[in-house]
Amino acid sequence: MSEWQDVDEPKVWVSGFLHNSTDLVAFDSRIDGKPLDFIHGFRYLWQLAPPENSPKFLFFEEANNIPPKVTDAFTIIGGLMIISQAFRDVLVQFNIGETQLIEVPIYADENGTPSGSPNHFVLNVHHSRNTLIPELSENIEQPIPYGKTAPPADTAWASVYRKDIWAINHAAIEGADLWHDPMVEGRFFLSSRLKNALHGAGLKIKALDLKPARVFQPA
Repeated sequence: MSEWQDVDEPKVWVSGFLHNSTDLVAFDSRIDGKPLDFIHGFRYLWQLAPPENSPKFLFFEEANNIPPKVTDAFTIIGGLMIISQAFRDVLVQFNIGETQLIEVPIYADENGTPSGSPNHFVLNVHHSRNTLIPELSENIEQPIPYGKTAPPADTAWASVYRKDIWAINHAAIEGADLWHDPMVEGRFFLSSRLKNALHGAGLKIKALDLKPARVFQPA
């Protein structure tokens, strides 16, 4: 007899936003201090960004507007996830824990010329929950470091050819609406409550690249 059984509700959604290059807008960012440290901590470690090492503003590298189809959510150079004020206003109504929303103005160039675009927010999903059930997930793997024959036990699981199906422990998600799992590389998770609210607000969130997870509870 299986130790786990499927749970139909609540549903959980997996986001591939962090690695979505399809909806990238040609912005760069001004980060004082050590920009590469910030980007590495943001993309791979989900670290909180200290004020002195956070993005100060975004600026256009090529076009001078945000494409209408990605107004509310897009990625930029360096892989930062950017959301609109309207998206932020929905998020703060939910349990997003320690997730950071870093407000940034948008300039026409690196010299600070006004662009006419409204301020946006860098989305840093710092809130963490241990929710993954690897043995019930599909098409995921722990990458093996160069020169090794097996991955260290604490290596995060990654998608295989974007065909990943993530299995989530129902008990671990109680009350959470937005979180990452330290054992999952490049993905974060949303509750159905939050997903439905984003759609209900009419936001353009295709860049979130959402697909359902499978939720289990002990049998």
